[in-house]
Amino acid sequence: MIDARAIHSRLGPAGWLQVLTDAGLTDRQLSKRNGPCPVCAGTDRYHFSNKYGRGDAYCRQCGHLDGFRLLMGSRGISFVDARKLVMHLAGIAADDDRTMPPPITHEPAPIEIAE
Repeated sequence: MIDARAIHSRLGPAGWLQVLTDAGLTDRQLSKRNGPCPVCAGTDRYHFSNKYGRGDAYCRQCGHLDGFRLLMGSRGISFVDARKLVMHLAGIAADDDRTMPPPITHEPAPIEIAE
């Protein structure tokens, strides 16, 4: 099963923007200008930044929202449903086992430059 971290990694900043657009968020909701929050309906306390490349937004009431939380709050769905929606819109198969590679636990060999 693909976890949220692997989905964030796979999508990257451009992928999240496309997924959120395809999920029905408007250009105004995906703008870096302050505007209405799609989660709490505050009138001027929300902006989309994609700061960390995870579909990031910030609302002065809701706090930091990643793409999953943004979909959950704006559509009133659970994380499981948001994950399924993101995977469907991004074309990620449920049985796709490509996850993030394990971290490097040793120092890489130095590169030798021939003179």
